[in-house]
Amino acid sequence: MIQTFYTGFSIKQYKDIFAQKRLVPNFYDDKKIWLVFSEDISYWQKKIEEQKDEDDIHQYQYSLVISFEIENTYIHHLMDDPQIGRLSQKIYDYYTLIHKETTIPKLLSDDRDILAVMDVYESPRTHDGISQVRLLLSHTVHDIFLKDFCRQITSIKLVGGIPGAKELTLSH
Repeated sequence: MIQTFYTGFSIKQYKDIFAQKRLVPNFYDDKKIWLVFSEDISYWQKKIEEQKDEDDIHQYQYSLVISFEIENTYIHHLMDDPQIGRLSQKIYDYYTLIHKETTIPKLLSDDRDILAVMDVYESPRTHDGISQVRLLLSHTVHDIFLKDFCRQITSIKLVGGIPGAKELTLSH
């Protein structure tokens, strides 16, 4: 089954996506690359709304919301792989609280080439009423892990953002 996920980007990052015709990571530095995404668009709408006002629309960390579609079985496959799937400390603490065991390893600070569930919350906008915030973490944009994830994406769409941001990206 194809599932839609959402993520937030700056205008510059979106221009990179548009130019390359593929999803590129949200953020990167010399040590890691990451992409944060969820099933719930309202998560990203809230992230946009919570930002402090800027004088220039190009200064926002999140100015646009992108949707992308990927096979849900692929996401489950990654989470079930003990080399890739991870749970954040917050999720581990929750499992401890409800006395539930898990075989998925805990996310460590030096982990790379992983997919982690960072948070889980109720959402009336998802098919099952629950949304997960996920983190895809890689070493470089050239890693096979990241490239394989991007190849699995079947569509990418610009679905919202700060007033004026969408129009600005369409004019360039």
